[in-house]
Amino acid sequence: MTSSCSDCTIGLVVFGLISLLFALAFISIGALEYEKTLTYKSTICWVNSITMVKRTFSTKNGPMTSEYAKYNVSYIIPINLYTTMSTTFEESNGLSKHPIHSSDTCYYDTTNPYKVQWKKPSPQQLLTVGIFFALLGISMLTVACYYVLKI
Repeated sequence: MTSSCSDCTIGLVVFGLISLLFALAFISIGALEYEKTLTYKSTICWVNSITMVKRTFSTKNGPMTSEYAKYNVSYIIPINLYTTMSTTFEESNGLSKHPIHSSDTCYYDTTNPYKVQWKKPSPQQLLTVGIFFALLGISMLTVACYYVLKI
């Protein structure tokens, strides 16, 4: 086995293992999102008020600022017949879609009705990316094994 071939094999193994770590991370996060699909139910939220919040954080290139909307909403859930709930939650890209005094479908956690979000929980995208990285990692490790056994 030549030095360059050995380096290629090591590179393939490292790349394959890193891909499998990414797969594990995405699949784990997707599994957490899947749990939400079991406990989150839809209802209609009425937007009572919106507060724009700026958050500054430091990066290696200097301070960066992000802006997000903090919503105060009311919604009705079926607890002891129907109960009107009110809560405040944050979301970054929703201000134009959910103006004050509007209503739209939102999703609340049946185990903690104060947890609300606009977007329906969906693990599909995270699981798809996780499966892609898993297949990529397995492919790289298979190619590395092929080169090791060939020589």
